[in-house]
Amino acid sequence: QTQCENFMNGAGLHGLNVVIPHFFKLTRSVLVHYQESSPTEKEGIFNDDDLYEAYIVEKSFIAPLIRKVLDYFVAGVKEKYESRMARRLGMMIGFIFILIIMFIFIWRPFLN
Repeated sequence: QTQCENFMNGAGLHGLNVVIPHFFKLTRSVLVHYQESSPTEKEGIFNDDDLYEAYIVEKSFIAPLIRKVLDYFVAGVKEKYESRMARRLGMMIGFIFILIIMFIFIWRPFLN
């Protein structure tokens, strides 16, 4: 197997435990190369293979997983909000029902 296939299999088995350290290693190597290069070489840094691989790792693995985590978070907040609103609506209906009962049994005889 090639190194890319090994990396893909490891990412599938171990999740972000493989992907994130590899991404930081690639990013660190690009930054070190950028800091050590002369001003004329810095323009070619954007064509670096490590930078391209870090971009692919981020777009293929990290961004979709973070997007999925955020979707789960939003769904949880939405579910909590909806349950809270249902509880408040139930309390309001119960309060209105109690007011109607009080009006019928307590105030109605005094109005006659």
